[in-house]
Amino acid sequence: MAERIMSASDCDSGSNAEVTYYTLSPDFSISPHGTVFPARALDYERPNHLYEFVVMAVDKGAAPHTGTATVRVRVVNVNDEAPEFSQPVYTLRLSSSRGEEEEEEEEEETRSRLTLV
Repeated sequence: MAERIMSASDCDSGSNAEVTYYTLSPDFSISPHGTVFPARALDYERPNHLYEFVVMAVDKGAAPHTGTATVRVRVVNVNDEAPEFSQPVYTLRLSSSRGEEEEEEEEEETRSRLTLV
């Protein structure tokens, strides 16, 4: 997930207008300046592929005022469970059959070896 910056404004002036951000989400963190980023790996298998959490903005007034916003993050799937082969090399023996019975002995000698890597 790319970082996203949240923004809240306060009509006060001076330090009373300065805003700091917080969240109690176990899945996301937010910097004091509003940059949201995942606190751990996100899981596509989550119900509805959705994370939801609340961000609180607090001004620095003598009697601080707060505002909240709900953040919804929809996770898109990535191939994190790619197929795996049970072994790294497979060896097959193939016969170069010509369809003639008298050439069976020759066939046995001309077997090909195929290795898939």
